[in-house]
Amino acid sequence: MCQVLFASGSDGVFSVRPQNLRKWMAAKTSSIPSAWLVWCPIPSLHLPPVTARRKSMARETWASSRRRVPSRSSSSYSRRRGPGAVTTATATAPHVRVRRRYDSIFSLGDSYADTGNGPVVLDRHAIDNPVMRPPYGSNFFGRPTGRYCDGRLAIDFIAESLGLPLVPPFLARNGSFRAGANFAVAGATALDASFFRDGELHASGTAAHSAFNTSLNVKLQWFESLKPSLCATGQECREFFGRSLFFVGKFGFNDYTISLLYKGKSVPQVRSFVQDVVRTISMAIERLIKHGATNLD
Repeated sequence: MCQVLFASGSDGVFSVRPQNLRKWMAAKTSSIPSAWLVWCPIPSLHLPPVTARRKSMARETWASSRRRVPSRSSSSYSRRRGPGAVTTATATAPHVRVRRRYDSIFSLGDSYADTGNGPVVLDRHAIDNPVMRPPYGSNFFGRPTGRYCDGRLAIDFIAESLGLPLVPPFLARNGSFRAGANFAVAGATALDASFFRDGELHASGTAAHSAFNTSLNVKLQWFESLKPSLCATGQECREFFGRSLFFVGKFGFNDYTISLLYKGKSVPQVRSFVQDVVRTISMAIERLIKHGATNLD
């Protein structure tokens, strides 16, 4: 059973089951969740230690994922055995195939999951982005990759543990996304950008990024524009997305930060739209489920 988890500075950590989410939204308005997470049990991920060989292998995987997605029978897929990761066909036994638990990953979030969309968005508006300069990426990939990190993100470790290629950024790559796509953008909000445009925003940092329309609804539109290239019929989509892992979030942090720090809103004013943030997130989850998603985290 999935749970919607909220972390609040005043109330600690509490959880709400999906079927009780609407009732919770109507009753719980006294605190501002600083983070949220939709959690569904998946097999434990045993992350291996970083070695020179693993760095080299991951760099090759990242480079190949930028060029193309390997076929399911390709020997470049992970052959490690463990929870959630199984072997596909190998070069020596092409007729043997064991299905892995997930065939693809789709991510909707902010800088915690952004693997390269943020720089594309900023470049379109001629805004310099330090994430494309060292030391970003220096501790693993050897160069900046668009990640807001000096190495890999959590989504990279998860993909590796599931035997999948690193999830490519949707805006920065042309080609097949049958092994997944990353729609996360640094600074993204749950609410639409128009919500934050009533007044002047500072032309720097998170506020400048929020002026671009990279809301959760926009990410869903990107996903829906990609969907026809992945499946044709309702049954095909249910089967395809039923074998996919979806990450939704985290969302809400940027909505509150922009309003408090850049818009000069008071805490009571921010509390007034907490329900809107939660409602937007829950509606996005329901929308993905209608498309065939069954594994959401």
